Order: sequence, then structure tokens, then C-alpha cells
Amino acid sequence: MKEISACAGHNESSSKTGKNVFMVFFGQFVVEEVLNARQLSCPRNYFNIHIPSGHYYKKIGLKEMPFIRTKYDTNTG
Repeated sequence: MKEISACAGHNESSSKTGKNVFMVFFGQFVVEEVLNARQLSCPRNYFNIHIPSGHYYKKIGLKEMPFIRTKYDTNTG
């Protein structure tokens, strides 16, 4: 374990805001997932999700939230 930590250098150019390259790649991953989720499944699968009592959306008069399944692999589900 000591050999690995001895190889790790000290970074003199750290970000003042605490951001790093990992955040960029993670952000790209999230964006791709959101964009891929915009494609609807074929055939379309509709589900209604029950809204539990006390939830914000229940207060405005909704009992169920409509949900349409996104595109998926028909061989694996």
C-alpha cells in the first residue's frame, strides 16, 4: 500500500471551486441518460403511479401520476 501512495503525486493546480474532471464525465453520463430516456418504448407501456397521502402533488388534487415507459431492450426487458 505504501508503494502506491508513494507514486501518487501532489497536485499543485487544484480547482478553487473544488471541481474536477470526474464531475465533467459524470455530468456527461447524466445528460446521455436523460436524452436516451426521451425515446418512448414501442409498443408504448403506460403506468399510473399512485401518489401517497401527504405528498406535495397530492395536495394539488392529483391522485395518480401518469408514467410512460422509456425505450428498452425487448429481449431483456
